[in-house]
Amino acid sequence: FLKPVSRSDMLDYMKVLSWISMDLQTMLKKVKARQYKSKHEFKDHLDLMWSNCFVYTSTEVPSPPCPQH
Repeated sequence: FLKPVSRSDMLDYMKVLSWISMDLQTMLKKVKARQYKSKHEFKDHLDLMWSNCFVYTSTEVPSPPCPQH
């Protein structure tokens, strides 16, 4: 979740997560470009990333735990 997911690296990622992908690199680019219109929008993307982490890693056994907030 540091960089955008590469389909070649994670072939099943889009099958498990059919919604929008989010990662820290994309979020940082948006911050630097001042594309977030509010703190709420930033938080929504952060929450989306955590949610994706929980959903995706719950399909793998075993997997390292995602941070909880």
